[in-house]
Amino acid sequence: MTRVRPLMLISAVLGLAGCPTKDKYDPLPTVRITSPTIDTTYTNGSLHIGAAIEPPLDVPIQLRKDGAAFTTLMPPSYEYTWDTTKTIEGAYTLTAEVDFSDATARSVPVTVVVDRTPPTLTRTPAPGAVDVALRAPIQVAFSEPIVLAHAPDDTFSLLNNGSVVPTSITLDSQGRTATIRIGDPSALSLPTTLVATITGPITDRAGNVAALPSSDWFWDVPTFVKLPPLAIDPDIPPTTRLPAFAIGSDRQPVFATASRVTPGGSDWRIQLSKCDDAGWLPLPPPSDDVDSASRGVALAVAGAQPVIAWRPSATDRAEIAVSSWNGTAWDPLPGIALASGGARTDLAPILRVGPDQRPVILWSTGDSYFLARRTQNGWDQEFGAIPINTLLPFDGNHFDMILDDGGDPIVSWINPSGTGHVAAWNGGAWRATPDSPNVNEPFLALDSNRRPMGVVSGGPGALLVQRLGGENKWQILPVAPVPPQAKHPRIAAGPSGLPVVAYFEAQTASVGMARWTGERWDTRAFTFGAAAIDQPPQIVVDRDGTAWIGWREAANQFDIWMPNY
Repeated sequence: MTRVRPLMLISAVLGLAGCPTKDKYDPLPTVRITSPTIDTTYTNGSLHIGAAIEPPLDVPIQLRKDGAAFTTLMPPSYEYTWDTTKTIEGAYTLTAEVDFSDATARSVPVTVVVDRTPPTLTRTPAPGAVDVALRAPIQVAFSEPIVLAHAPDDTFSLLNNGSVVPTSITLDSQGRTATIRIGDPSALSLPTTLVATITGPITDRAGNVAALPSSDWFWDVPTFVKLPPLAIDPDIPPTTRLPAFAIGSDRQPVFATASRVTPGGSDWRIQLSKCDDAGWLPLPPPSDDVDSASRGVALAVAGAQPVIAWRPSATDRAEIAVSSWNGTAWDPLPGIALASGGARTDLAPILRVGPDQRPVILWSTGDSYFLARRTQNGWDQEFGAIPINTLLPFDGNHFDMILDDGGDPIVSWINPSGTGHVAAWNGGAWRATPDSPNVNEPFLALDSNRRPMGVVSGGPGALLVQRLGGENKWQILPVAPVPPQAKHPRIAAGPSGLPVVAYFEAQTASVGMARWTGERWDTRAFTFGAAAIDQPPQIVVDRDGTAWIGWREAANQFDIWMPNY
């Protein structure tokens, strides 16, 4: 049993001068704060504070706030009511202490946050917004973590023509942002107006009630979101890849193609533009080379900023040039030395950006494919060469590349007989898949199992999406219903791995699109456009699952639309 000297008890009770004393060989008593019971407490009014000392001693406990003396808790209750209404808002650290002659017993600190400011909120899309993507984020962001009086599904709801839209509601890990996700976007009939509601009360952790907006929260979802068309040169060189666009993490498209330096001239320059709320903003050319675009230009985005690759025309530069946009200017990267075929002019590089935001580049010399991956120290060309089975009549668009989730390349190409070839890099060697007949376009995407998918022709009015199965065999999805004259299929997939197929329709000179929902093909936006060029359209699915389609029009323009389904 611990023995406490009578002098210490008498001193404490009588309030004599000096600190309580205790035998130095006895264990130091333990002081703790019993209320509040959690490490961090929020309050906007009165807060009950309690403490205790063990073993029980009839001594006062000193309560400190941020290290300074705050108040004294007297035995036996050791309680205090703190009226925080006159305290400056902020976080305070409380400790309970008892000083003895040779040591101080101190509690574990607790934090009290005094907060009398109600949370504010912002809504995305903004109330009254027009031309909103169906899959655009629907979010309520609060200025601080919140506490809901009801379950999330009872707090936030979505209506379409007066009917409740099935949704799922999630709060982020900080409890500050509520995200509303539409269960089945394909079930909505477009165009439409969506209306969201917020049911309170909603408070912060101190109990301050958020003032919910008095204005209605609604936004328009059209069938298509149409970007302003881009003027392009009608005669793009055959060694240049088709005009391309990409979607950044800011959901703003970037466009790249080639344009003549002077009308009717023979020199071509890289043409780049980025779209924002004000329209298309031309970016300066990345090179002073007046003929920089005649040998190919490739585009990708790293985050929100474009990265491009091209073959400089200068004969003394046997390399592929690469540059990234930093928001205000181009930052050139070291060039890629062309170890083989550097003297050829039929280079049309393909550029992709991996999960680590590092670019991977593929190019052809007409008889082989070569790759380079950016590293911290330069360009890694460990991949070697992929020989092409049959020499192609080169037009810069017979091969393609995607990157798997680890950033390793998967390369596809076709030969004039319509046979498709795919090779995947496994970290040390190329692994080929079975050849596929009736492949007219080389484009690939990754399915939900992160395996490659492509499109093969099933005859008039039939496009077949095939995906690589677990036994290295191609498996066919149900036939995509397309018009009989559909050709030039192109495939893409978003985070879900569900394929979206775009195509050119020769009879009406239009483009079309079909999206696989996991159970069926959704073809609501069957065909659109009326003067498309006989070329593959481009299809991009952004990180929100929204599909964007772009194509060349006969009127020397490039259109980018976002079908809202």
